[in-house]
Amino acid sequence: MFVRRPALRTAGLAGAALALSLSVAACGSQPATEAGASSGAPATPSGSIVASPSPGSSSGSSSSPSAGPSPTASASAAASCNPGFVRPGYKLIHAVSGVLQPEEQLRASAAALGCGPKGATFSASGPAVRYSVTTEVSAELLGPGRTGSTTVPISRLIEHVNDCTQVGAVAEPFSCHGNYFLIKVDSGGQIVEISEAG
Repeated sequence: MFVRRPALRTAGLAGAALALSLSVAACGSQPATEAGASSGAPATPSGSIVASPSPGSSSGSSSSPSAGPSPTASASAAASCNPGFVRPGYKLIHAVSGVLQPEEQLRASAAALGCGPKGATFSASGPAVRYSVTTEVSAELLGPGRTGSTTVPISRLIEHVNDCTQVGAVAEPFSCHGNYFLIKVDSGGQIVEISEAG
């Protein structure tokens, strides 16, 4: 019986480390702007959460299994704040301006999806770079209250980006959601798909 007690304690600690690892992986710790606090930000899981013990967790740890979050709490946090929001092949950007002439372009910085107390958050990072768009680009803006999306010409999306940098300048039926967009680029770096992320 002496041999079994340490084995049970080790199994309990491994479970606690796993639950803590799942919670941290689901929410991250980046401060950012809220996106969809009570309206239910688009949390469209396209992947699955894979839980693995955190590196560096050992059986010599002094924490108890009850110290970590429950698996149910971790699963609900992941459902409302899913890192799978940015699908493979897509990037999250923060648009800062756009031009229509001589060719349609956006200036944007990289952005990241995080998790805050009220749900999904976005944060911009790095310098703004120039993105050009293909002539066949697919562009979508969110509707009022972050419900549904509407396909628009890229020129309208660029106008929307510029309007959102000026408080109160946005034309109905659209509203600003922080100028965060999901994009897909071709092999030449041109935007082929862009949709507002709110």
